[in-house]
Amino acid sequence: IRRPPRSTPKPSSAASDVYKRQGYMRILSKNFIDSYPDKILNIHPSLLPKYKGLNTHRRAIENKENISGCTVHYVNQNLDDGKIILQREVRIDIGETEKTLADKVLKAEHSIYPKAIKIALMK
Repeated sequence: IRRPPRSTPKPSSAASDVYKRQGYMRILSKNFIDSYPDKILNIHPSLLPKYKGLNTHRRAIENKENISGCTVHYVNQNLDDGKIILQREVRIDIGETEKTLADKVLKAEHSIYPKAIKIALMK
């Protein structure tokens, strides 16, 4: 497993490579993404397709959602839009804050990311 570098590298010949993103917060170039089809994974702190982009916890609370969560998906050219590999729901309790929800979602992320990586590697 490799993290994508800040500059676009030359594609690797290793068939089992999977690139994972977490907190990378940068848009990858089309050339980079096209060089690694279904090899770049991202974890996002919402149940996609809801709440793409930033401020996911705030938006979920403001919209009075009962459930939030996280999603591991393949990266494509569209923001938080690739094929979903795995999701985990997290309950939003009455009085939930962005901080408390972020903490719960982070625990769920730690739980599902290794499982999603295994799924991607078995592909």
